[in-house]
Amino acid sequence: MIVSIPDGGDSGDRLSPLMTWTGISDSASEVIAVCMLGALAVALAASLVAATAGVVASRRIGQGPTARSEQP
Repeated sequence: MIVSIPDGGDSGDRLSPLMTWTGISDSASEVIAVCMLGALAVALAASLVAATAGVVASRRIGQGPTARSEQP
């Protein structure tokens, strides 16, 4: 994100590194930043789903390849 967002700090507007390197416009840089934010949200949701699925799978008793059979 930091590569595509222009800086509007105290010393005036500065171009983003992506705008400086490629010469793209401010609106194109904004579209790239929004796409990166969307990809971040999808990746975060996928990691949370995978972590939740792992916890649920590990807490199942007597199921799966690591299940132990109880002996009397």
